[in-house]
Amino acid sequence: TGAVTGGLIFGPIGAIIGGFTGAVIGAEAVSDDAIEYVRLNPTEPVVIEGDIDVGYAVPEEIELRVVESDPDYGYFYTNDRVYFVNLSDRTVVYSPGIVVAAEAE
Repeated sequence: TGAVTGGLIFGPIGAIIGGFTGAVIGAEAVSDDAIEYVRLNPTEPVVIEGDIDVGYAVPEEIELRVVESDPDYGYFYTNDRVYFVNLSDRTVVYSPGIVVAAEAE
């Protein structure tokens, strides 16, 4: 009953993400298509120490995946969240919330 939250979906990277819940970080206009793309194309989560907020400069050693529908943005997953990054300066601009796995039918 209910959705399974983030940590469990990353066992097999091919797990389906049902959506996002919780507080949104940032107000940048990331398209619904971009959010849907990252939901359907999760990446292996990375470990980042400390808090991540808008303006956080993502270290070079963190691999960013390009959002297919919007090549100005990349993304990465950490701590059960996905973060959108402006690729021109590698700063976090948006996070739609905590990952929620899709419920099995």
